[in-house]
Amino acid sequence: MVDDSFSLIHESHAEHLKTQWLNHEGHAQLFVRMTTKNFEEAIKYYESYTEQTSGSPPLLARMGDAYVRIGKLSEAIEILNEARAALPDINELTNIIDKNAVIDAAIRIHMHLGQTLTLQKKYHEAKKELEQLLALIDSGDLQVMTNEISMFKKKAQTTLNFFTHEPGFKTFNSQGHEKAGELNFSFDYPNGWVAKESSRANTLQVFWEYPSTYCDSIAIIVPPGQDRDKKAVTHERFKLLFENPKFTGTPHGTFALQKNLLKDYKYPAGFVDYFKQSSGKDKKGQFSVRKYMIYLGNQMIWVVFNFYPDEGIDKFKESATWMEEIIDSLEFKKSD
Repeated sequence: MVDDSFSLIHESHAEHLKTQWLNHEGHAQLFVRMTTKNFEEAIKYYESYTEQTSGSPPLLARMGDAYVRIGKLSEAIEILNEARAALPDINELTNIIDKNAVIDAAIRIHMHLGQTLTLQKKYHEAKKELEQLLALIDSGDLQVMTNEISMFKKKAQTTLNFFTHEPGFKTFNSQGHEKAGELNFSFDYPNGWVAKESSRANTLQVFWEYPSTYCDSIAIIVPPGQDRDKKAVTHERFKLLFENPKFTGTPHGTFALQKNLLKDYKYPAGFVDYFKQSSGKDKKGQFSVRKYMIYLGNQMIWVVFNFYPDEGIDKFKESATWMEEIIDSLEFKKSD
C-alpha cells in the first residue's frame, strides 16, 4: 500500500515536472520563432505543443500576436479572448511574483486585442481594451516596468489619441523636403494618419493609419536613377513605357494581379496591383499593394498604398474611393 502511494506521488511529481519543462521549452521555442519573424512556424509549433500541455495566458497572448502578423485577425481575437479567460483573478494572488506575471500577461492581451480590433475598424471595442491596459499600468500593482511595457503604454496612448481625430484630409507639401529635390507637389492624406520620415533614401514620407507597424500605410517615393535634364513625359510617351513589363514589374517574391493605365488622369499615370507576402512561401498573410506611377513633368513619383492583411476582405475594393480621392488631390507646381 505504501509502495503504491509512493508510486502515485512520484508519477504525479514527474508529470508536474514534465509540464513545467514543456512550458519553459514551449516558450523558448516560440520566442525564437517569433523574434525571427517566422510566424507560421511559430503557430505550427504552438498547435503541436498545446496537444501535450494546456496553453498558458502568456503563451496564448504570444500566439494571438502571431495570428495578427499573418493577417488571421478573427483567429487572433479568438485566441486572445481564450488567453483572457485563462487568467487567474489578480485579487486572489498573494505572491508578488505571481501577481506581477499575471498583470504582465493581462497587459499584453489588452495590447494585442486593442491592435487587432483597431485593424478590424472596431474602434469602440479597441478603445476599451487600451483603456484597460493603461488602467493596469497606472494602478501601481505592476512591480517591474519593462521597456516593452513602457512601449505598450506609449502605443496605447497614441492610438487612443488617433480615435479622437476629425474626419477629412490634411495636405502634404514636398516643397523644401531634402529628398524631393526640385519636385514641388502636394497631395491630401487622411486626417488622423501619422506622418513619419523614412530612413530610406528615396522615400519622401510615409503615412500610417495609426501609430503602429500593424496598419495600412501610404509611401511617397521618388525612384532612383532618373534623368533630371530630360523633357517632360507626355501621356503618349507614358503609355509606351507602361506597356513595357520591365517598367511595371513588381518586386521579387510578389504576386502581380493587374495593371491599369489612367488615360484620363491629369498627369501621365497608371497603377499596378500586387500581393506581397508577410511570411512563408504560400499565400497566407498577404499585404495588398497598389503602386501608382505618376510623372510630374520629367520626374516620376510612386504613391504606394500598403494594406495590412485581413483574410476575407478585398482591400482594393474596400479602399477604392478614398485612394482615388487622394490621387485626385495631387497637384504638381511647375517651377518658373
